[in-house]
Amino acid sequence: MLLKKRSLYKSIGTTTFIRLIEYKSILKSIPLYKNLMICDVACGRGALVFKLLKKRLRVYGIDRSEETISIATRITREEHLPDSFIVGDALNLPYRSNCFLVVVSNSSLEHFSDDIKALREMKRVLKPKGLLILTVDSLSLTRISKKFKEMHKKVFFINNYYTHISLIEKLHTVGLEVIFYEYYLTSFISYFLYRLGVYFRKSGWLSLAILPIAYSLCSIFDKLFGIKNAGIGLVAKCQKL
Repeated sequence: MLLKKRSLYKSIGTTTFIRLIEYKSILKSIPLYKNLMICDVACGRGALVFKLLKKRLRVYGIDRSEETISIATRITREEHLPDSFIVGDALNLPYRSNCFLVVVSNSSLEHFSDDIKALREMKRVLKPKGLLILTVDSLSLTRISKKFKEMHKKVFFINNYYTHISLIEKLHTVGLEVIFYEYYLTSFISYFLYRLGVYFRKSGWLSLAILPIAYSLCSIFDKLFGIKNAGIGLVAKCQKL
């Protein structure tokens, strides 16, 4: 099972359907041209970085966890990809100002103790007119109970949840203009499967088993029955003024 899980991770970048949906939301917003310089803030094990590196983009991943950066570095060497990972703090990025055309951050902002400072840092390292593309936890569906939200916040160390209104306000505060935003996981079936993933998060076999089915069901039901201004997550694309 461990070998299969590792093989799956290396081929598609994740073992959870939620991440697949988030990656799709981010990738479709990135202008994919050769040698585009991108920074992935709070990159974790580098799954999104690997996807971008394989498109021949210049990608740099940073995360404060030495363990996850060690794993990411080992995989890049095994896959003969550029070694682009460093350990660092998102609240004090170790890059000069105005150096990246694109900064991405996948489901990370909600974990920062000072999200405004994190956004200011992401903006600082962007070139003028550069793009910030990020996903955040929202949990704004009306069917989500207060009890579940409290449990989710405790288990995943969440400091903030966002609606499009609150996120846009914070982005504007730091001088980022919102070009596009969209909720994802917006239907009742998506919420059901998301809850299932949360409650059985430690069962790796279950994540593997339901990944293709859950991804397909969420895509179909969100398109047919999803609501517009609420969801489990939220993706936003914005530009440095």
